[in-house]
Amino acid sequence: MPIMGLFDGIVDALKGTEASVYAGDRLLSDGYALESMSDQPLYAALMSPGPPMHAFEMVRSYRHLAGFGVMLIDTPSPDNRLTLDQDGEPVIHYILSEADKARFRHGIAEAIRIMFLAGAKQVYLPTTEDVLGNGAPAAILTSPEQAALVAKNLRFTPNQTIVTSAHMQGTNKMGRRCNDR
Repeated sequence: MPIMGLFDGIVDALKGTEASVYAGDRLLSDGYALESMSDQPLYAALMSPGPPMHAFEMVRSYRHLAGFGVMLIDTPSPDNRLTLDQDGEPVIHYILSEADKARFRHGIAEAIRIMFLAGAKQVYLPTTEDVLGNGAPAAILTSPEQAALVAKNLRFTPNQTIVTSAHMQGTNKMGRRCNDR
């Protein structure tokens, strides 16, 4: 899940190192990693859903945004799979387990706190779920204390919360045979 912060100073995410990962000795026990990210201004608008003016403000303030992704090490499940439909097109079947959701929420809350510690004035999450309990159409956080509300209220509701993957993070476990239930 991408987390973006708005800073007073210019960050200019398209300059310098494009991505890096910090993998500490708690990576496997905590089940997530934090990866820096950079992309085009359009990505900022897409990854912070809300009303049209919110998307416009995300693009307009792009040079003041910095972000990273919380990369979950998810639990293998035989129900998560890729199948082909009747036309031979791929269909993804993927559901986060409750244990994965709990670890993911913990990682996202930690990422929110880190973003504020780095000096962010606001932090944006790619969800329209009411994670703060205030009925807001976009998740715009203004203090590190709100991380606890996100950890409590985020449900990863399909079509409300965006969970992305730019690559397989080394967790693409393959079996010996194809099972197309």
